[in-house]
Amino acid sequence: MNNYRGTKAFFIIFFILLMSISTPAFGQAVSDEAKRHFDRGMAAVEMAKWPDDYAPAINEFEQAKSLAPNWPDVYYSLGKAQEKAEKYSDAITSLRQYLRLAPNASNAEAVKTLVNKLEYKQEREEGVNKVYNIMASELYSRKQIDKNRISG
Repeated sequence: MNNYRGTKAFFIIFFILLMSISTPAFGQAVSDEAKRHFDRGMAAVEMAKWPDDYAPAINEFEQAKSLAPNWPDVYYSLGKAQEKAEKYSDAITSLRQYLRLAPNASNAEAVKTLVNKLEYKQEREEGVNKVYNIMASELYSRKQIDKNRISG
């Protein structure tokens, strides 16, 4: 019976220690200032209509993130705002951090799917930008002019 009490006490103490260590990472007390910036970011998202309109929301979420770096919700909202702003690489980074901080979130599978989609969009955008940069380069323009002179 004595051994049982000792084992039970050990597990109770272990559980309390585990909860006190994990609380800052998962149940972090969020300061009023971080919450204020988060709420302002949410308001900015509600007001946004075009990709460029999401910049104020992103700025507010970034400030909230700096005040509460282990708050999963801020990374999720930041990632969603970055997606809407077509900043796919940043959105992927933010959403991956959300998954690191909240791996058992109820929307974890949906977020993983969103990250996969954003990776595809990023790859496509990089390809389009590469072609655009080649076509807009001085060398490409010069080749077109030379070709026109020769054929004209």
